[in-house]
Amino acid sequence: MDGTRTMSEIQETFHTPLRILVPKLFKSRDDWKAKSHQRKAQLKSAKINIRDVSASRDKWRERTEQLQEQNEQLQQRLERAERERDTAHAAVTQLEASKKK
Repeated sequence: MDGTRTMSEIQETFHTPLRILVPKLFKSRDDWKAKSHQRKAQLKSAKINIRDVSASRDKWRERTEQLQEQNEQLQQRLERAERERDTAHAAVTQLEASKKK
């Protein structure tokens, strides 16, 4: 059906009368177009959703990396403070021991 056939050729090919065939073909075409428009809308919606989710994921990844760096820095500060505390405690113990002698 490339549009080059004559009405007599079409009538020979199809046994169904044109008064019945034409509305069905129009309905089929309209259904196909509606389905196509619906799928295009779904595709556009999915692309927008993917864009937004990707942006959100990147934002959370960046925030997570920042918090991990901050956590590492705080861990280092804690270790340094514990070493200083242990050093100070040892110095205090040594001073107390030297006062008792």
